[in-house]
Amino acid sequence: MSYAELAEEYENNGKEQEAIACYQKVYEEDFATMEGICIPESREYAAKSIAEIYRKKGDIDSAIQTLEGAFSDTESEDICIELIGILKEHQKLQKARQYAIQLKQRMDPAPENAYDTGYMLAVCYFLYSIEENKTEKTQLWKECLKYYKMLGTNEIEEHCGDFLVEYIQKETSSMEEVLSVIDRVREYGKNNIRKTILWNVIKNMRERTILKRIRSSA
Repeated sequence: MSYAELAEEYENNGKEQEAIACYQKVYEEDFATMEGICIPESREYAAKSIAEIYRKKGDIDSAIQTLEGAFSDTESEDICIELIGILKEHQKLQKARQYAIQLKQRMDPAPENAYDTGYMLAVCYFLYSIEENKTEKTQLWKECLKYYKMLGTNEIEEHCGDFLVEYIQKETSSMEEVLSVIDRVREYGKNNIRKTILWNVIKNMRERTILKRIRSSA
């Protein structure tokens, strides 16, 4: 049994410290196997797993420190996005903005470079989501649309999920169009990002319908 498999077993049985120790071994060895698939980005996988254990325990500072250390070691875009997300969730917006700008400066978006374009889209949407100036916010939304269109028909990574929820609300006009967007979302691991996006869309549509009924009856 690999350290990754052992870590998951410990985690599933509530043995958090043992799980962290095994994930740390994975991080140090730079190799992991999950669900029978070789994961070359094992340091990212291990760091995110450790951070998630801390997050569930409510130890947000340790979760952030874990991701900051991993980003410093790996310069991984995926780790940076994860770090920005947890910083935003806990209202550490100044630090989150710093990491977002740092990542944005490293990206080289282009139609033939879907990898960088997807991360640029995710970063621009984050900056849009926290921007308070209306003019700047409008400009950032235009940037988001530019990079989304630049992706063409490429698969969309899960880190663009938050953007897609708002994009569907603002820019689509039919359920057929909504489903065509969701169908492009790449899923892997244990995440079900398509289901999450669709649920958020349905929830927001329901809320708008209720609001319209309230206004019409007022």
